[in-house]
Amino acid sequence: MRAILIGLVVAILVTTIGASATKTEIEWNASGIVDIEWNADDDAKMTFYTGGNEINGSIVMEDMNDDPYSYGVDTCDVKVSAKVRYGGEIEYWFNRTDSHKSMYGEPGQEVYTYVGSDDEATFDWHTWSNYAQLRCCNYGWKNNNQITAKGNHFIYHRFYVNKKNGVSIKIGADGRTNLTIMNEDHWKDSFKFGKGCGCYPNCNVSIDGSGYFSQIATAEHHLET
Repeated sequence: MRAILIGLVVAILVTTIGASATKTEIEWNASGIVDIEWNADDDAKMTFYTGGNEINGSIVMEDMNDDPYSYGVDTCDVKVSAKVRYGGEIEYWFNRTDSHKSMYGEPGQEVYTYVGSDDEATFDWHTWSNYAQLRCCNYGWKNNNQITAKGNHFIYHRFYVNKKNGVSIKIGADGRTNLTIMNEDHWKDSFKFGKGCGCYPNCNVSIDGSGYFSQIATAEHHLET
């Protein structure tokens, strides 16, 4: 595993290399930007960016180096908690880049989130991938309100298996928004949004103010809502 860290402002970086896993932890509390690119060998990629007048948060990136069943794909895990105040933005992207293809299909699944505000925004997210799946399982870590913003703000979130199967949400508002997406995951070409990870459904949005909300889901064969 290698981690490429770019543009860290007043950040604390700790990397732990154990007998198996490689774990990198970063914390920040300042004004300016934090810009991170993380590569877990050829198994997963992650980029994270935040910038603003007051930013604080942490991110933990872990390459388990476990190669379950000798399939040639390690388990990868990222947890991020970020907040901006007095104007700023947060952007997150995770891509599953390897798979045991003969049993579980092609890799390339991704999750992406952007939230920007002239006042305040928060983002709390947990992503996990292995030889079979990409999963965003927030249950037990941050059950509700994983994405929030107030002031004049814009939120975009997407979870895609491939170009033909996935879902996206857009919100533009002046006021306060709380968005809950407790879990989302995929299995081969199918996906679950707002549920999954073996948990009950928990997906909702509340907008106090003026603005808009849109959700688009696409499926090649069958879509159930």
